[in-house]
Amino acid sequence: MKIITDKQKWNQLIKENYQNEFLQSWEWGNFQKALGFPVFRIKPDSSKEPVLITQRPLILNFSYLYSPRGPKKISSSLIEEIKNFFLKNSKKKIIFWRAEPLIEPNIKSSSLKKIKNVQPGQTLILNLNQDLEEILSKMHHKTRYNIRLGKRHNVKVRKSKEQELNKDIKIFYSLLKETSKRNNFKIWGEFYFQNLIKSLPNDFFGLYFAEKDKKPLAANLVIFFNKRAVYLYGASSTKNRNLMASYILHWEIIKQAKIKGYEEYDFWGIDETKWPGLTRFKKNFGGEIVKYPGTYDIVFQKTWYYLYSKIRK
Repeated sequence: MKIITDKQKWNQLIKENYQNEFLQSWEWGNFQKALGFPVFRIKPDSSKEPVLITQRPLILNFSYLYSPRGPKKISSSLIEEIKNFFLKNSKKKIIFWRAEPLIEPNIKSSSLKKIKNVQPGQTLILNLNQDLEEILSKMHHKTRYNIRLGKRHNVKVRKSKEQELNKDIKIFYSLLKETSKRNNFKIWGEFYFQNLIKSLPNDFFGLYFAEKDKKPLAANLVIFFNKRAVYLYGASSTKNRNLMASYILHWEIIKQAKIKGYEEYDFWGIDETKWPGLTRFKKNFGGEIVKYPGTYDIVFQKTWYYLYSKIRK
């Protein structure tokens, strides 16, 4: 077991084994550190693929491990290696390891429990290796119409500059609160987004606004890693929805991402049951559906995990 401490070496390993999964990147690990979670960048002896692991606190002196979009695959030898390493080296008692493999686990074990997804179980990825006209032609006709409508209404798109980020993240969060209230979903506190802009390098993310007469109507927070641009968070005003600001915003970001050489635009999460309207909105831009195997708890201490599960319920 090796702990990788070199940023370049780590990101090279991630790009080789995970391609575009930014949640395993060095930068995202630093963001998790800024939120107060211990971060371990591990190269196991039992696997050629590295895995980023964060440690999350529970009550008393207990904790659990979490790997966002990792490891690439789960094996019995990897589980044993991770378990032994952390049980020996952690000051807190670790109950389980929550993992999100990219390949469906092919092991039978009573310690492996499939649970509700943490990250989206499926997403929509738009191939940017096409002409812009071809990308447009594959969109739903109403989406193309709404993009043109946004242009006719003179909706402008801007990317927040470094010196504007502190002010703009407050504007973004205000729109996000409005969106969550309108659509009845929970959001992170403002501290989460403040830490995000402080801990991530400027070339790793972009904060974009669609505005009419300099009044913000919609905002997207986009992550850039390797060859993929990821629409991670979006928000919009309840007012002036007839100006179709969200449509023109996505289209302008897609164009900018393509110009910069990114090959994919990830709409980050679709679900016909949980988010029917949002899913329809995203699917109308085109793209291919990508499904992930799901989230698994790998139990280290069965009695304590049983009690944890009961308390969670």
